[in-house]
Amino acid sequence: LDVYKRQQGSRGAGGQGRFSNAPLATLHNLPVRLTSLLGREGELAELSGWLAEPGARLVTISGIGGVGKTRLALAVASSFVAQPTIVQPSSFSPQPSAFPDGVWFVPLAGLPGDNATAGTNLDVGDNFVSTVATTLGLNLAGPESPDRQLARSLGDRRLLLVLDNYERLLSTWPILLRLLQNAPGVRALVTSREPLGVGGERLLMLEGLPTPPEEAAASRESLLAYSSARLFFDRARERGARPALDEAERRGLIRICRLAEGLPLVIELAAAWAGHFTCAEIAAEMAANLDFLSAESAARVDLPARQRSPRAAFDYAWGLLSADEQCVLAQLAVLRGAFSREAALTVAEARMVDLVSLVNKSLLRQTSPGWYTLHSLVCQFARERLQQMPAAEDAASERQAVYYLRFVAGRERAWHSAT
Repeated sequence: LDVYKRQQGSRGAGGQGRFSNAPLATLHNLPVRLTSLLGREGELAELSGWLAEPGARLVTISGIGGVGKTRLALAVASSFVAQPTIVQPSSFSPQPSAFPDGVWFVPLAGLPGDNATAGTNLDVGDNFVSTVATTLGLNLAGPESPDRQLARSLGDRRLLLVLDNYERLLSTWPILLRLLQNAPGVRALVTSREPLGVGGERLLMLEGLPTPPEEAAASRESLLAYSSARLFFDRARERGARPALDEAERRGLIRICRLAEGLPLVIELAAAWAGHFTCAEIAAEMAANLDFLSAESAARVDLPARQRSPRAAFDYAWGLLSADEQCVLAQLAVLRGAFSREAALTVAEARMVDLVSLVNKSLLRQTSPGWYTLHSLVCQFARERLQQMPAAEDAASERQAVYYLRFVAGRERAWHSAT
C-alpha cells in the first residue's frame, strides 16, 4: 500500500507521473503470463544485449502475426525488472539496474491507426502520445504540444517503453524519434508487423520456432527436442490431453509443426484439438481448411480478435495493405514453393516496391537473393482472396503458364545447344 501511495501521489506534480522512489520491482506494469515461453533463448539473449548497449535506443521485433512478438517482448522486458514476472530460461539472468525509472508496457492495438476512417487520421499522433502518457501516469495540459510535454517530462528519466502492435501507427515515427532524441535515458522496444524503417533502428525479424525433420519421428525424445513440437505437447497437456506420441502420432505432429511453419499461435490452436483428434487428423484438417483452427472452436476466450484464428491474423494484415499490395499478394498464391523474383514480377505483375513492402510486412519471405516463398497458411489465405477476383485469377494463371512454358523452352534450347 505504501508503494502504491508513493506512485499515485506523484501523479500530475511537475509531470512526475508514476515515477517515484518506490522499489524497482514495483516500477513496471508488465502483464503476468500464465504460460511458459519456449525456444527463444537466442532471441532473448540478443535483444537483452542490444538494450543493454548505450547506442541501442530503438529496438524493433518484427514478424508475421502469431509468431510471438508480444510474448518475446514481454519476456525481454521482464528481464530488466528486479523480480521478473515471466519465467525465463535458467541461463537468462535479469538486469534490474538498466532502467531505474521502470519498464512500461504500452498496448497500441486498440488505437485508431493510419488507415482509420476519414477525419481521425489527424488524431493518430495525439492518441499515441496520450496513450504513452496515460500508461506512465502523466497529465499533459497547457499550450505546449502533447509530444513536447511528454519529451520534457521524460527528459531526465531512464526507462524502457514496450510499444506493442505499432504497425498501425507507423506515421507517428517522427514523434517517437523526437522523444528518444530529447529524452536520452528512454529506450523503446517495439513490436510491429513491419519495421519502422528509420535510422538507428535495431531490427530482429522473428521467424517461427524450429520445426522437426522427418527423421525426428525416430523417437519421442528426438521429436520433443524441437521447440515447436514441445510447444504442441505442452499445450495439449495443459488442456487435459495426453498425446501418446507413438510413431504414427509423432509423424502427425511433425506435419502439424511443418504446416504451421513453427508459428506459435497456430501450434497452440492446433494443440487445443489434441483431446478430440489424432495428430494426423489435425494436420489433414489444417491443410484443407483454414477455419479449422479458431479460438472459438478451441474455447480460447483470452485471445484478442486479431489472434482468434490464422484467418483473423491474416485478415488483420490484409487490411493494412494497399489495394495494389493486396492484388499482388493474391496473385502470388498461384506460385507454389520457392519462386524467383522474375517469376513474381511477371506472374503477379508486381513491382519491386511491392515485393519489398510485402517482405517488410512479413507476408512474403525472401529466402535468398532473388528468391521468395509464402508461408503455407498465408498462401492458403491468399489463394482464397484470389478466388474472389475471378479476372485477376484467370490472368495470373495464364501468365504463370506462359512464363513457365517459356522457361522450359529456354532450358530445352540450352540443353540441345550444349549437346
